[in-house]
Amino acid sequence: MNSFDDKTYWINRHQKYCGDLRSVGVKSYHINANTLKYQMVRERYRCILSKLTLHAKSQILDVGAGTGEFIDLFLNDKRVSQIIATDISPIALEQLKQKHPSVQILTKSIADIKLPDKSMELIHCFDVLYHIVNDDEWKQSVDNLCRIALKFVIIHGEIANNPRLVSARHVKSRPFYLLNEIMLKNGFLKKYIVPTHLLSHKPFIYKINGLFPKVFYLFDNFCATRFPNLAQRIASYAIIVYERKDL
Repeated sequence: MNSFDDKTYWINRHQKYCGDLRSVGVKSYHINANTLKYQMVRERYRCILSKLTLHAKSQILDVGAGTGEFIDLFLNDKRVSQIIATDISPIALEQLKQKHPSVQILTKSIADIKLPDKSMELIHCFDVLYHIVNDDEWKQSVDNLCRIALKFVIIHGEIANNPRLVSARHVKSRPFYLLNEIMLKNGFLKKYIVPTHLLSHKPFIYKINGLFPKVFYLFDNFCATRFPNLAQRIASYAIIVYERKDL
């Protein structure tokens, strides 16, 4: 029987690496590698958000927000009036609240969020779903995101249909098509798929990337911007924007 408790794992990790990007990023990476990783992804998000039509005074839900590495993107958007950030780790949310006092925080897993139906214009979920190791909780979490979202669900995660070769106890890879099927059943269609990691997070290469991150991130960025079709075929991670189809 698997006795691994993912919630305890993240609370302990946030406590051990408090104030360090290893608490939410790649644990084996040094500060420069993790910083470059988040910088690259933020640039992708800026482009995506500029293309989305949001109502004035939109409410945003950032689930599994950790220490709030992407909160600034929403705080700086004049269309956004309220941000709610959730995480299972109170330690991470304390750090988020210190940096962003105006953000409302909830210490909840995704499956346990009790906000009203269609109450959030946009829900953001970065690198969270594949860290939910229980299959039933994973499905409940995806269903709950769809229930709460009015218009958009933005998910960053794996987009492979085959399980990863190298895994860890706090990671559960699932085929990308399963996520798409659940989203579709809940009335959400894919609007954009924007690759973020091509070679940099491939099995075995990601270890080297931790030592020489600039080389691989520059390559990923070059391919993603110059050859988007190729990038989608070889990407291991991407930002997926789902839009409710009945609007």
